[in-house]
Amino acid sequence: RGHRYGCGPFAVGDTTEAGREELASASRRRQNRAACFGGVQAAGAAMAGGEAGVEARYHRSYEDRLNPFMEFTHREEDARYRSLRIHEKITLSSGRFFLGNQWTRTFVFVYTVFLHSLVLYVIYNYSSPATASVVYSAQSD
Repeated sequence: RGHRYGCGPFAVGDTTEAGREELASASRRRQNRAACFGGVQAAGAAMAGGEAGVEARYHRSYEDRLNPFMEFTHREEDARYRSLRIHEKITLSSGRFFLGNQWTRTFVFVYTVFLHSLVLYVIYNYSSPATASVVYSAQSD
């Protein structure tokens, strides 16, 4: 009985006839298991020319279009969007715009931090006693 040691490109196997037969049968068993899950057949169909390759290539997108659950989900989303008021549509669209891109998210974050810092700076400066006396003396004149 032949044995195989290791795996991948550095595998060492028996070079006897029995070892080669065992490796070939093990390879066939793996291919049959993979074929059960669409691995070998899908790859073979995509590699084959003609209609079989085209069919395998577009089969997934065709199945997605026929999926009744996705179609129902899209119809429900469209109905919900149509039922929104105009200010809600504007808010949803701008939210999708700002949250849909890394650069816009970064810009919004930096802008928000800057505005908060500016407000805190102004509040801190106008809350000190020296500033309050200057403001009150300017109002009394």
